[in-house]
Amino acid sequence: MITFLKHGEIDRKKWDHCVMNSKQALVYSLSWYLDLVASGWAGLVEDDYLSVMAIPVKKKWGHKYIYQPLFTQQLGIYSRANLSPAKTSEFLKAVPEEIRYIDYNLNHLHETENLEFDFTKRVNYELRLNTSYSHLKNSYSANTKRNLQKTIANIEISESIKIQDIISLKRDNSIRKRKVQYYEWLNCFMDKILTIKKGFLVGAFYRGEIVGAAFFIFLSGRLYYLIPVSSEVGKSERAMFAILDHVIDKYADTGLILDFEGSGIPGIARFFAGFGAKPINYFNFKLNRLAFPFKLFKR
Repeated sequence: MITFLKHGEIDRKKWDHCVMNSKQALVYSLSWYLDLVASGWAGLVEDDYLSVMAIPVKKKWGHKYIYQPLFTQQLGIYSRANLSPAKTSEFLKAVPEEIRYIDYNLNHLHETENLEFDFTKRVNYELRLNTSYSHLKNSYSANTKRNLQKTIANIEISESIKIQDIISLKRDNSIRKRKVQYYEWLNCFMDKILTIKKGFLVGAFYRGEIVGAAFFIFLSGRLYYLIPVSSEVGKSERAMFAILDHVIDKYADTGLILDFEGSGIPGIARFFAGFGAKPINYFNFKLNRLAFPFKLFKR
């Protein structure tokens, strides 16, 4: 039996035990992570936490809707059992009728064939760090090797940088203008993950100036490449090539999976693939039960 539970009704210990022991075991559905990215999240729970599905809910124009939070690529069902299409359908049908709109990413282990819902394929990129650095580097594309050769002479890498360094880079170089509250939240997000020792920062320096940085999370056998940013100088000096090469070198032969977080932008996808990363499909699910005229705004 699948039950919809409000935030305060969820047994967080049982929830996290289910997620950590599931076949998916991704950071996105752990309760403490959901608290950071989707305050007040609810959940669907099968029996005594045999399977769980996080439901990030907001309300707009008087209507409740499910959304995909920032830095949360794949949600959906987390379970120790295989996720059959029937199980996926059962969970999606258990979403309360009062939730009128859904835009939500399922994780990569969902099967969606022959389901009556609309799904859009999306692509993540993963690199298993289960061999030596030299072997991993041999698998880089010719273009990636050329860019690394160019950046080695000018870029220095350091993990002794501060959260404010990456936030300043992001604020000064982001195409999209964000409100002050966003950067305050971003500072809190990274600070809490660093405090519990589940993340680290890497910076790239050119002539003593920081020109690129990235925030990584590590948990349950994965490294998540979560918040990359470069200045214009960093882009021209190929700082992000140096940062990722540094991380691959450091964690080579550990068996960890470097999760690049994927992208629908062809140039970024090629950048990830250039390090030998392999495409892994997951699916976006949309459902629009809004009444006219609200339905028109969410086509």
